[in-house]
Amino acid sequence: MGGFRLRTVGKSLVWLLLGGIILIALPVLWIEGTCRGGAAAVTAPTSASHIEPGYRRPEMTSYLSYPEWYIVHAYEDFAGVLQQHDAHAFGYLASIRGFWSSFCSLNRLVSDRSTPLLDTKAMLYTIGVSFTGEMALKGLYETTIGSLTAALRGDERTAEDRFALAVAQDYARFLRQTPWYAYPFGPTLVRFWRETPLASGSIVRTIERRFALSAEFALKAVYAKLIALLAGLSPAELRNRSVVRSVDLDATTADPRVTLVRRLNVQDAIIETPRYGAFTDIVVALARRGDDIVEIAGNHNVLVTVLAPSAYRMTQPGVRELFAIPIQSRPGWQRLGLDVQVRNLSPLIRQLASEKAEFEHVYDY
Repeated sequence: MGGFRLRTVGKSLVWLLLGGIILIALPVLWIEGTCRGGAAAVTAPTSASHIEPGYRRPEMTSYLSYPEWYIVHAYEDFAGVLQQHDAHAFGYLASIRGFWSSFCSLNRLVSDRSTPLLDTKAMLYTIGVSFTGEMALKGLYETTIGSLTAALRGDERTAEDRFALAVAQDYARFLRQTPWYAYPFGPTLVRFWRETPLASGSIVRTIERRFALSAEFALKAVYAKLIALLAGLSPAELRNRSVVRSVDLDATTADPRVTLVRRLNVQDAIIETPRYGAFTDIVVALARRGDDIVEIAGNHNVLVTVLAPSAYRMTQPGVRELFAIPIQSRPGWQRLGLDVQVRNLSPLIRQLASEKAEFEHVYDY
């Protein structure tokens, strides 16, 4: 009898392993098999780079950095939904679909322009499968048990609900400039139990939220440590060099975040700035004061996103739409992924300032 049970358990584990492998392989096979070539591209005229070779990055990194940022935007969207509703109201499957559909569009584009690095693609599939698994499990739990305890609780949120909202908002802000695995999940778990009173509102909801949030923070704390160790093997460069055409270089470099590397002529200069969210803020500020970014890290094309109403249509020259994803926390709005010639980036920002649309981010700079 014992041998039979062991064989049964063994077979079940094998089938679970095979099922997991198939689930992991499906998106990889779909992207690599169907999302290749044929994407319309905006191609800038070929010209020599003014950026020193050591400060250049492959153009494809701008486009293939978006799947990582998609997850940032997904958490921002989740925090936005959580402000008005409970976690079960978030569209988890829609969020998963948005990740893979945008990845597909971008893979079509980069496969026409260059051969993506194997480690980059492996990283994207890893985070994609992880994100899919997290959203699927969280969605299954929140739309069943979470939804039930929210209904039993009524309209008034418990202290645990309020803590979850505060963490979601803080996490979304944190991800704008810092990798997710650096977030203090462990201390957050300790703070949750230390600062959140046990007797607050619905006892059923309180107990259920205690379990759900504690498990989430604990699991993420462990997983984050593992990812941080791997990321430490190849730390990201946190500075970026660009060429700016300025109406007043002295005023441009007066920003403490902007370092003048060298002048190229009376108007043009190479500048060094922080990357990520800070870089986008700097580019927007320069564009609004009349400056133009003409080259970024040796590249003349870049991916940007714009937030706009669903009926909005892009008319700026040198710009092509790659994907459009609805924003759950802003009904009737969408996130547009745009392939842009760098020389048209500043004019695009200035145009959007007078329209019902919002410039969001420059990737991965």
